[in-house]
Amino acid sequence: RLVDSIFAHAIAISDSLQAPLAFERLSAIDGRADALITLGRTARADSVLSDGLAAARTGYGPRSRETALLLSRQAQILRARGDSLGASTMVDSAWRVVDGLDDLLASLVVLVGIARVSDDWAHGRFATADSIATRVLARVALQQVPVATIFAAFYAGLASMYRRDWAVAEGRLRAALDALPRSGDLDSMVDRIRRPLAQVLAEQGRKGAADSVLALVAPQPAVARCLPGGDWRGCD
Repeated sequence: RLVDSIFAHAIAISDSLQAPLAFERLSAIDGRADALITLGRTARADSVLSDGLAAARTGYGPRSRETALLLSRQAQILRARGDSLGASTMVDSAWRVVDGLDDLLASLVVLVGIARVSDDWAHGRFATADSIATRVLARVALQQVPVATIFAAFYAGLASMYRRDWAVAEGRLRAALDALPRSGDLDSMVDRIRRPLAQVLAEQGRKGAADSVLALVAPQPAVARCLPGGDWRGCD
């Protein structure tokens, strides 16, 4: 609820400044919708996103970064409601916009790209997912944004795993691991990367190396309800 309140406050500030089309406002709408989805409040998230999408389409057009950002988030709501076809259509629309625009923020390319890759996985389109993940990684690498590069390399590595291309997957996962800062907000990513890396090493017959990587993975403690990473059902 705290995160939701923070984004709601950011939206209110933009409204008080009469800046309904500011990218910061639309980004805050996206962030608030994400928080509401996490809380299980999909109806409220849909309402918030509908307002943002209407503003983005009117102010920037249907093929804009602003529209793509919110389309990708709305697909999450459709998927939560069980509308797989609608979610796929929306994700595909968002990706087509992003893939057709140059000079986009690396974070937006990764956000929409990951959504499209995840949708392809869900429908068994592993070759397509690998192709898009590779494209996302190439685009992000040009901007040299560390956080975006970490996530792009991680998902590209997973995409290669789905195609059983173990050598390429290992290279990408190691690149993601090497790009991580030694400490900070991304500490949780370390083990998320190490687990599939260990599997990749094992698939190549390198059991000793796989065991060494797994030995570094911290045990996962149980997380209480209504806390990040825990069960949010019924939380208000």
